Amino acid sequence: MKVKIMSEYQYYEFYSLNKPLSKACQVEMQAISSSAKFGTHNVQYTYNSGNFSGDPEALLAEHFDVMFYMSKFGDFQLMLRYNPQDLNVEELEEFWMDDIVEFSMAGSSILVNIELNDDNRKYNWLVGEKVLADLLPLYDELKAGEFQILQLVHLITAIYAGLDDGHISTLVDELLKPLTRAQKALLKHLDISLSDY
Repeated sequence: MKVKIMSEYQYYEFYSLNKPLSKACQVEMQAISSSAKFGTHNVQYTYNSGNFSGDPEALLAEHFDVMFYMSKFGDFQLMLRYNPQDLNVEELEEFWMDDIVEFSMAGSSILVNIELNDDNRKYNWLVGEKVLADLLPLYDELKAGEFQILQLVHLITAIYAGLDDGHISTLVDELLKPLTRAQKALLKHLDISLSDY
């Protein structure tokens, strides 16, 4: 996981898919920042100065299923926690990309970490508050063994790297299935249109 640097805008959201937040969890998350905004299953933090003082990976492993982060600097992160029986790590290994798609163990959980950064700032969205709701179905896609989202992340990385259109068109053609609603939402929030290729 990359070290987060101070940004004018940073947004964190933690989400528990299958159960409401416990009182102990709420107390712990409130202690991180008094600006914590709680829902029944999630907690949000918005910073316009300063940094998140908690350990996102440890908090995810202990209390949540999903962690989402974005910043004005163009950083995008989606981290997903699974039980070992819910995910075939061997099948995931072909999608590993250092600092972009990585997998790790945290206690008895498997963490899938996706991080993207467009150094050229090709997108124009700066508000993270409504993004995660569109992306939550990606959790079940991976759990069901549908790995096209990771293939899509490789494609996005190629676009960000400025590879030639012919190479990117080949990656687009290699997508085997129509994009799901959540996959389309990811592209929309990143301001990417595959029709350009």
